[in-house]
Amino acid sequence: MKKEAVRPRRRLLTTREVCERLRHSRRWVETQRSRDVTFPRPVSFGLAGPNTVMFFEDELEVWLEKLPRIGGASFAARQEAAPAGARGR
Repeated sequence: MKKEAVRPRRRLLTTREVCERLRHSRRWVETQRSRDVTFPRPVSFGLAGPNTVMFFEDELEVWLEKLPRIGGASFAARQEAAPAGARGR
């Protein structure tokens, strides 16, 4: 009998969690969705409401790592080093 490979579960993030991770507003995330073709595309869930969307965490992480680096540090590294109340722009 052949064993099937177990695929790891992909974690989904709400728009609120994406905003918290990026330290930006919901409006900024919506603008990125419409202007930046590389920004992760959300998955739509109509059961909880017509506008309910979620993002795959791994796709967001890949997008963050591909952002231009300033001073040798990636966006993700700079966000982790920022004080808890600071917002990246």
